[in-house]
Amino acid sequence: MDDDPRDDYHRELKNQFNFLKQKYELHNRLNKSFWKFLRLRPSNFPTLRLSQFAALLHENSSLFDQFLNITDHSKAEDWIKTKPSAYWRRNYTFGKASKIKIGGLGKATSDIIIINVVVPLLISYGKSIDSLKYIDRGFKLLEEIKPEKNKIVRLFQDLELSVTSALDTQALIQLHSEYCNKKECLRCSIGNYLVKPK
Repeated sequence: MDDDPRDDYHRELKNQFNFLKQKYELHNRLNKSFWKFLRLRPSNFPTLRLSQFAALLHENSSLFDQFLNITDHSKAEDWIKTKPSAYWRRNYTFGKASKIKIGGLGKATSDIIIINVVVPLLISYGKSIDSLKYIDRGFKLLEEIKPEKNKIVRLFQDLELSVTSALDTQALIQLHSEYCNKKECLRCSIGNYLVKPK
């Protein structure tokens, strides 16, 4: 982020980074332009998200083993719901204290992470080792999560399609991406039904 540390914690992290950079001969560094803060709520700032991910790594020494033990939605939530360190419970960025206490991930955010990270990893792992157990767990997780709320899902709900879980919403997002966006209505069963004369 900044070259000049904004407080003692920032200075300490910078010193650790410089030591590790020299020890492991690290050459690449994230450019400041990659850090996006505009149009984001402070709870979604990249600094805070990275601190939450660091807490997840710190609290789970055998991260992948624990990941493989996820069997339902509540276990998945427990696995990813970690609180950031004390510093990041008071700050959204370096050197700027927050007026309110910052907690861990909210329910909506944890569901998004489960849908977009945990489920694809479980299914990919299941496919890579040819195990239906992990593939089924991925689909079961999607069935246990409430439907997503977004523009694409609303378009389909306006057509009076029944949407009961994230499994349904993920299917609708895929349909929209593969058929609607490409104007392939006649190749889509739903599109075919809708344009067919009644």
